[in-house]
Amino acid sequence: VFVGDSRTAGFMMYSGVTGASSVTHTGLSIFDIQNGKACIQSGGKQITVQQALSGKDCGKIYLCLGVNELGYPNDQKYYEAYCAVVEQLKASHPDAVIYLQTLIPLNEEVVAATGGRSYLENDHLRAYNDLIRQVGADYQVPVVDVYSGFADETGSLPADASNDGVHLNRSYCEQWLEYLKTHTVSHDTLYPEGADAT
Repeated sequence: VFVGDSRTAGFMMYSGVTGASSVTHTGLSIFDIQNGKACIQSGGKQITVQQALSGKDCGKIYLCLGVNELGYPNDQKYYEAYCAVVEQLKASHPDAVIYLQTLIPLNEEVVAATGGRSYLENDHLRAYNDLIRQVGADYQVPVVDVYSGFADETGSLPADASNDGVHLNRSYCEQWLEYLKTHTVSHDTLYPEGADAT
């Protein structure tokens, strides 16, 4: 199951991924999940991310959130919210491997040229990626460094990857999927028998 915002929704639409489902919402933030905001469309009504996940029997949960939060001024609160969500997911899906994906970089020039938000900048994004890595270390969950798979020599998203500097086009969504396929771990490897997976 892929959990995320509009970037993840685009990934599900254009990457060619099969055998997976998603829980996405344009504008979704880590705070929405932490606070149990009903924002996921299901059966004509809105439910929380946790409610949407409750009926899903999955071996892997991929989490990718942070772009919509870049305008939020308190990095510590972002970290705390991320920790809370990981705790929720580990409690609700103890047999799943939870993957935290670092944020794919932005192309700030394209963002500016297309009228994007001024807070969409890579320095803060990289700070969030450091916090995501810290959450992974704190909770013993794997972090997939997709940022490194897409950053050019300047640390930016290549200009041809996106029409708005944020959302990936089809070919780059396909590359995202290929990157995930080559960066994976089994539950038994991550949590050997007898080890504490909590």
